[in-house]
Amino acid sequence: MNGTTSDSDSGGESDDESYSFVDQASSSSDDDGDFSISTNGDNNDADDFDEHDASYEYTGGHRRTRATLRQHLPAVAIAIVAAVLGHAHLNDGEFLHVTLTGLYRDFVENHGGGTRSMDVNSIGSKGNKYAAAPTLNVPTPYPTVPMPHLPLIGDAGTDGADRHHHRYRRTANLGFCKEHDEVNNKSNNDDVSKGVRNLLGGSRDDTDENIGTMNPGLVPFDFRIPNDLVSTLGMHYLADEKKEDRYESVLVAVKPTSADREYQCLLDKAAESSPKNHNLKGWGLAYVRPDISTFYRGAGGVSAAVGVDLGTVDVNAVNDKSSDMPSIKSILKSRREEHLQKDPEAAAEAAKREEQAVAAVAAAADSDIGNKRTVATPTCTGFAAKFTNLTPNPLNLYWDGRGGSNARLVGRFPPFESLSTATTPGRSFSVLPATQDGYDDRFVLQRWTMTADEAHVYYDPEEDNFARLTTEQQMRYNMWKLNQAYARDYLIRTRRLWLANFPRPAPFHFMHKAEYFGKTLTFKSWESHFTSRPPRSDLEKLSFDDHEHRVHRETRYGKDLSIALPKYRQDSGRELELKMEAISCAPQVFRIDDFLSKVEVEHIIDLVKDGSRNITLSRSAVHPGGVSGYSSDGDKVGNEQADTTTRSSKNAWIEREATPIVDSIYRRAADLLGIDEALMRHRSDEEHPELATDHSIAERMQLVHYAEGEQYNAHHDFSFPAFGNRHQPSRFATLLLYLNDVEEGGETVFPRAINSESHDGISVKPKAGTAIFFYNVLPDGNLDDLSQHQSAPVRSGEKYLANLWIWDPIID
Repeated sequence: MNGTTSDSDSGGESDDESYSFVDQASSSSDDDGDFSISTNGDNNDADDFDEHDASYEYTGGHRRTRATLRQHLPAVAIAIVAAVLGHAHLNDGEFLHVTLTGLYRDFVENHGGGTRSMDVNSIGSKGNKYAAAPTLNVPTPYPTVPMPHLPLIGDAGTDGADRHHHRYRRTANLGFCKEHDEVNNKSNNDDVSKGVRNLLGGSRDDTDENIGTMNPGLVPFDFRIPNDLVSTLGMHYLADEKKEDRYESVLVAVKPTSADREYQCLLDKAAESSPKNHNLKGWGLAYVRPDISTFYRGAGGVSAAVGVDLGTVDVNAVNDKSSDMPSIKSILKSRREEHLQKDPEAAAEAAKREEQAVAAVAAAADSDIGNKRTVATPTCTGFAAKFTNLTPNPLNLYWDGRGGSNARLVGRFPPFESLSTATTPGRSFSVLPATQDGYDDRFVLQRWTMTADEAHVYYDPEEDNFARLTTEQQMRYNMWKLNQAYARDYLIRTRRLWLANFPRPAPFHFMHKAEYFGKTLTFKSWESHFTSRPPRSDLEKLSFDDHEHRVHRETRYGKDLSIALPKYRQDSGRELELKMEAISCAPQVFRIDDFLSKVEVEHIIDLVKDGSRNITLSRSAVHPGGVSGYSSDGDKVGNEQADTTTRSSKNAWIEREATPIVDSIYRRAADLLGIDEALMRHRSDEEHPELATDHSIAERMQLVHYAEGEQYNAHHDFSFPAFGNRHQPSRFATLLLYLNDVEEGGETVFPRAINSESHDGISVKPKAGTAIFFYNVLPDGNLDDLSQHQSAPVRSGEKYLANLWIWDPIID
């Protein structure tokens, strides 16, 4: 690694591939076909569907419903017209422009109808909207305005005001009331689980289904709040209560307070505490990484011993009910019962196999599988370094390089904000006033030589000048002091640096668990592979209406009948089933083979090579970690820079709506990750109104090209949001898609991945169609320093890669 490397690459590519798991109920297709009503007299009650045809008919099926439509729609229309005309005498000179499209559509949807024709291959083409309904001009006493239509899922557009996560609270997962003390002071596993559930209840749906997905490594831990910073924490609670995303009025409050029950418990603790007690106890969530020995489980040797393919099982468990994997004994027992129904002799043989399996489990416990393992010390000594400016003035951060004129500007960070970069032990950094033009050793305010143990450093000359700060500045200053106090206790409990900004709750999204190497999961998606290329006329850019119509079709007909361009896909109308494999436990990395088809791979590359779509490759840039791009009030400022010593590729950006194939890949990715696809695009007001924005939480797809000799040094994808941003948004997951087989080199490397065999971490060789995904955050909301990754130099040939970044809880 040469010098410092970007901690996040907002202008650049992530060279890793991400693997995610699919939530079958989450994705919706993007096809935008026509819907038209036809009363063709077809009385067949069965659905007539040809998935290989360019269009299909969906027959309503109920003769009585169709008869109702035919008989009553004209009557309803006449009644409405008559009612409106009845008011004409009030003002004959004014007219109301009435459209019956909404009424017509509503009636059809709620009462069935005749044959409904939908051209699912016309998505993206012009004119595939609902069939036009009659328009009537009738007198009315009211001004001339269009009659509101019934929205499919809501009208596009917003009034510009922020809409908020109704359930999101930055202070979720914090506990100060007595019930937390009573539960968390006990040590048995049931109470630990209950304590975690109590703390998670503030940030997720309080249902067993959602909370049941919590990572077993999450534990409650106690931390201390200094008495003089209680009101500072109250500012965070008040911001949640008022839903002030930028802390506008909260920062200038003299004594911020909140009606939140947990905060009131904290105030009660403060009132009851002894004057000698300078700290108050609270509870938070911490992710404690399990021992490396638990990363090594599998059925390989045992399968050979018993002569059957057992798949992925827990060789350390015979009847371990705490494991989420089947034990060998349970698998063979079920197989014996199956044989018993068919062949008693086979059942007897199965019983012998079971005995062999149990013996193999016992042997495994005494072998290397069951032995205590030690972590192979990684060759890479990199880590994320974080620098915080505790002054009311902006600063420039320099990496000293070899000193003097070789110093390199990392970035500028605003007052009371942070800047980050990836570095290695022994590197020196300096801060200078932002008013200083260039590096000059005479103006250095402070210099640090970095170590992994002290990777978060503060420039704090204001400790003796606190009274000179304004009320708002004092509050911002104390926010960081509160962060320091929490980070100290978090480090003690987890032996890991707290890189996020306190408070930050657990991720809002579902997270898969990579408990051991080789763990496999199956995910399904209705977005089956494209196996032949559609004509250019079917690959036009999508619109907001296309997504809206797709949601409507899925609601009415189901996902299997709403897939875009089905005749160009493999097994259209059937779910695609793929497997994901855990290739790293820390960081959590998953690989999925054949995520993309050959047609899809070629299509993504062609989008760049086809000059008619205005998608072109340009020199990649790096963005020094996170809040270097924010002003003191949280607004973004530019800070991207090209640095070929760190990153020497070219990249381009592709919108989800670029083509139906790209949209299908987004939907498949949503299934893989277990995230609702609607969150990964712009939405109407009625879709997920609990979110703070109707913007996508997914960035545009990035296509990256590496020529021979090009690379991307070790870096992180997460970012550091402004401290005064209530949502604390950051990149949650990275999905990387390999688009070609690289002749030599170009591997994606996680150099600090924990394992017991290799000092060089874990490496993934590019293979066309393969995907990998990894999480940039931990289950407790902290940023995962081990997610550092790099693209090894391409030694022969070239490398094409695409990636998607998913944010939590919203995109910044």
